[in-house]
Amino acid sequence: MSGTLLTAAAAFSLIASVTAAPVAAAPPTDVDCRPYPAIPVSLRPDAPKSQHIWGELCARPADLVDGHAVQLLLHGAYYNHAYWNSSYGDGSYSYARNMAARGVPTFAIDRIGQGRSTRPQSAEITVRDDAFVVHQIVQALKAGTVGNTRFGPVVLAGHSVGSIVAWQEAAEYRDVQGLIITGMLHVVPVNAGILTAGSNFRPARLDPKFQGENLDPGYWTTAEGSRGQLFHHEVDPGIVAWDEANKDASSAVEFAGAFTYATSDLTRSIRVPVLIIQAEKDFLLCGTGGADCSSAKAIEAREAPYYSPEACLQVVQVPNAGHSIALSRNHEIEEKASAHWSDKFFGTGGQPPRTGGCG
Repeated sequence: MSGTLLTAAAAFSLIASVTAAPVAAAPPTDVDCRPYPAIPVSLRPDAPKSQHIWGELCARPADLVDGHAVQLLLHGAYYNHAYWNSSYGDGSYSYARNMAARGVPTFAIDRIGQGRSTRPQSAEITVRDDAFVVHQIVQALKAGTVGNTRFGPVVLAGHSVGSIVAWQEAAEYRDVQGLIITGMLHVVPVNAGILTAGSNFRPARLDPKFQGENLDPGYWTTAEGSRGQLFHHEVDPGIVAWDEANKDASSAVEFAGAFTYATSDLTRSIRVPVLIIQAEKDFLLCGTGGADCSSAKAIEAREAPYYSPEACLQVVQVPNAGHSIALSRNHEIEEKASAHWSDKFFGTGGQPPRTGGCG
């Protein structure tokens, strides 16, 4: 795996040198974002398509051509699609728009049970059910249901629990062409107690934000004022306020089940390129008792045994960022790394796409 690490280090040396807060770029003006409010899905293979998924496609018109690559964005627990398309400030924190401006269309969904998508009974949602729903969205993207475009390569880009769902979907259905894993490593969360403490989480039905939604007791959310500690490190104070205002509720059953993937070897069966983007100051995954996130090399050394050679594993570390990388001051490092990797493997930036091997 040393050759893979050297390749990754060379490819991202310029990106990794950006350790200070970057100057915010103006939001792209040639990108159109369009909602798709009700894509029909079923929760399980033997169930009717009685659920729906809300999603938003962001793309430049020139990129909506058959065969073009697309990223399917999967947010983490207690978030929704807005994690990827933040409206904070001038919109420069929007991963979805910024990637689209770089030639990579994005489709950010509200995962089942969250946001504007259907909320079935919380006990009915597991990581595997979630992955089956995502599988149906992958097929919809390839069939031309979204954007009147039959997309070619579909890349799952996950954050936190969304990354675990991406692992499950890619391993079980083998219908995606790449994975971008953010905010998730093969490690039991260092501060697992924090994740279950009543002071930081509570049933969503007790939170004023979700009054009137009639959520069952198994939907939980973050307690008021907790997200800064849980998800952020040295961010714009306004981002924390925005994050609190835009929080969501998630199935406690799915969230608890996600921890079983922390030491699973499921990912060894993934046979498509994988890019890991990990924050240096991720309070949940890194530090004493957890992963060494001090460098891309340290992260790669820990994660490489969990992937096959066909994963062509590459790792990028985002300095001075917390768990929610897309909302960090250094979010541009994540975006540049993703765009470079996408161009290398799928030709989204004008390069000839890779035809074989990891080079």
